[in-house]
Amino acid sequence: MPTDGKKIKRPIVGWIRMREAVRFSGTIQSTTVSLMADGGYISVLVETQDVLQAKTNHGVVGLA
Repeated sequence: MPTDGKKIKRPIVGWIRMREAVRFSGTIQSTTVSLMADGGYISVLVETQDVLQAKTNHGVVGLA
């Protein structure tokens, strides 16, 4: 789904304004729009590239 700063385009609804831009870089997989009494909310699922850090061995730890 295309985004343009603080806007996201939904297939049927069209462009929706957001309070803040999407924080993560990656591919948007899906969006869910929820309408409540105090306003509307949009949930964005983003696929990102996770980089796992290898754990380093800092020596032996034990009790005597």
